[in-house]
Amino acid sequence: MNGEVLKLGDSIEITAIHTPCHTQDSICYYATDKANPDQKFVFTGDTLFTAGCGRFFEGTGEEMDTALNFKLGKLPKDTLVFPGHEYTKGNVKFAVKLLSNNAIQQLEKFVNENEITTGQFSIGDELKFNPFMRLDDEQITSKLKIDSRSLVMDKLREMKNNS
Repeated sequence: MNGEVLKLGDSIEITAIHTPCHTQDSICYYATDKANPDQKFVFTGDTLFTAGCGRFFEGTGEEMDTALNFKLGKLPKDTLVFPGHEYTKGNVKFAVKLLSNNAIQQLEKFVNENEITTGQFSIGDELKFNPFMRLDDEQITSKLKIDSRSLVMDKLREMKNNS
């Protein structure tokens, strides 16, 4: 259930975050450790990938926008992201067609030099280079000629599905 907290030992707390869209029962898990308060993690399954997101099998662009930008995007910026799959190279190839900023250039360099990227990037990083978390970015909206957040999300997903 959304907001349910599981406690492990005296210091670890894992909070369930309901993120429907890929499937209607998709859940992400946000983990904190009171003994190490600087360490925060989110396990995102098929909702958020590095520089991308899951397909909308059972949901809509509006639901994915809520999941990514109004739930996961509101977590502390230093929260490390652990996606369910390693799709970063393909996601970066897609993202660089839409965005041109320092963050995406650094990510592109990193993925060209490293096979595994899981756990290397934070929510703050995603907000800088993930096109699905930059629905109001002028670079994206001007290319798509759409300004409705949910329609931008739908169009981005359609484009990614066909790339």
